[in-house]
Amino acid sequence: ISMDLAEPIIAEHPVVVRAKLENYGKTVAKDSLGRSRLSFLPPGELLKFNFDSADTFGTTPKDQKLGDVVPGKPVTWVAKQVIKFPTSGDVDSVLTGRTPLYVAGCIQYRDFAGTAHTFLYCRSYRSVLGTPEPLKLTVCDDTPDISR
Repeated sequence: ISMDLAEPIIAEHPVVVRAKLENYGKTVAKDSLGRSRLSFLPPGELLKFNFDSADTFGTTPKDQKLGDVVPGKPVTWVAKQVIKFPTSGDVDSVLTGRTPLYVAGCIQYRDFAGTAHTFLYCRSYRSVLGTPEPLKLTVCDDTPDISR
């Protein structure tokens, strides 16, 4: 899963995240559902997602049906998150790289035999001056992707 900010971050406006899902397997991921939560952490506060329970992420306003994800045919998922930055100072803190923004969640799907699977992910946005892709989110430092 790769992610970026679909729109610039603005105080008092929802944050819009675009995700591109790619199936690198050999069979279709059926009836895929996406759930995510976006977190803005003030300086000094640590990320506390628990990958042992996907429910600890909270959700977008509702599960987002992504349908079948076919190998070699990426699916784009756009989520308008409820979070809003209260002040332009908060936005500035994220844009200057002082404060990270996190998106974490899960993708649930069934394989060809009907077995349920879950893919857990965490992505962070930390602005770095001179970065060629300034709106791109990257894999969280201490939180690798997990497939179950």
